[in-house]
Amino acid sequence: MVEWSAVKIHVFNSKIQLKIHQIYFIIVSSHLKKYLFTKLNFQEKNIDQIVSHFTEKKVKRNELVLRQGDLCDSAYFVSKGCLQMFTLDSQNKEVVRDFVTENCWCVELISFKNNTPSTENIRALENSTLYAINKSNYNNLINEVKVFDRIYKEILETSYENSVYRVNIFNTLSPLEKMKWMKEYRPKLFKRLSKKIICQFLGIELEIYSKLVGLIQ
Repeated sequence: MVEWSAVKIHVFNSKIQLKIHQIYFIIVSSHLKKYLFTKLNFQEKNIDQIVSHFTEKKVKRNELVLRQGDLCDSAYFVSKGCLQMFTLDSQNKEVVRDFVTENCWCVELISFKNNTPSTENIRALENSTLYAINKSNYNNLINEVKVFDRIYKEILETSYENSVYRVNIFNTLSPLEKMKWMKEYRPKLFKRLSKKIICQFLGIELEIYSKLVGLIQ
């Protein structure tokens, strides 16, 4: 009987603790805090410690966050808005690699890790709110808050997946297949971005896009 009572008390306390965590999740104002709250298994102390290392950065539409050739000294969490990662080819034509929207990370990983000039540009496609963490604070968090390592792994995995898919699969698709892929896997972006930007990302001509778009409605 005593053991059963102890079990009931433990269950009751667990429910109370879960309720407290749920309330915390609802009242936190920052998208970054909500993201970390989910990723770090309700460890509020760690969340507050991590957030204190970030600075809020507001950027306007078409503003460059990072210029190709500069050092990428910060990683960015997108709280609001949309960022575009692109390079310039030999003819100074933009080649879009990816888009980063709310609750995702944006960083030129090789430049950030190795202190080398960036091979990409990062530009805001919309008025955006970012949370930036510089490399010094980033490395400190990796050492001080072990669970923050999950964030680093997520950035690595996302960057790898995007690169592999882009090289091994995406570039082998026909224009129509690319458009179908984007509508299926990135439907919000398909509606959110301009035709010009979509065509740059898919690597197809605007005229071809206009002819094919009716086939995927």
